[in-house]
Amino acid sequence: MEKKVNIKTKMSFKLIRKGKVVLEVDPTTVITDVGYDALCDVTGNPTQPDNFDYIAIGTDSTAPSSSDTALGNEVMREQGTYSHTTGTKEFSVTATFDFTASYTIWESGLFNASTGGTLLCRGVLDSGIAVESGDSLQVTWTISFS
Repeated sequence: MEKKVNIKTKMSFKLIRKGKVVLEVDPTTVITDVGYDALCDVTGNPTQPDNFDYIAIGTDSTAPSSSDTALGNEVMREQGTYSHTTGTKEFSVTATFDFTASYTIWESGLFNASTGGTLLCRGVLDSGIAVESGDSLQVTWTISFS
């Protein structure tokens, strides 16, 4: 019997200013073509890809596409914290970015390296988040299987 597997991506942003959460948003996301290839390699390739635990953010507002291999204009990348609870069929990676300059953040991606690497998924906000020096931005990527 054939079973269909669905994969969903969700990205959330929490802007923290002066110790308080001032904005929470969940933008549109896509799994990239190279991301699907990497997921296939996790289960069958003897040389498996590195863990997808790096989150990058950037300032490009171009809509995400399955053909993306990088962010449009990456400004920061942090290694996140991986989390999975047995039986939930999902995992998440969370990273917090601390700012010393001002940006308007539009995009984020989940990668498997501190620089370069494979882009598993990319998301773009409907409107940018203006961050300033002293702000923190918590980004969480959640991948769900059903």
